[in-house]
Amino acid sequence: MSDFHEVRFPFAVALGARGGPARVTEIVALASGREHRNARHAHARRRYDAGLGIRTLDALHEVVAFFEERRGRLHGFRF
Repeated sequence: MSDFHEVRFPFAVALGARGGPARVTEIVALASGREHRNARHAHARRRYDAGLGIRTLDALHEVVAFFEERRGRLHGFRF
């Protein structure tokens, strides 16, 4: 089984989505007064909110079915 499914997220819902790349950086203050920065990931992670694109009950059911097919975050897909 592939880690990526070659399907697109429902287009009508994706038009109302917002988000994009995000980086997580930890900043630790040292006893000397200096700071140390640590990036938790080598590349940016993408985070999207598609809730604004869901305008009907049918669209909600379509998104739920889509994520059930992907088993949540187990498989990637085209957005």
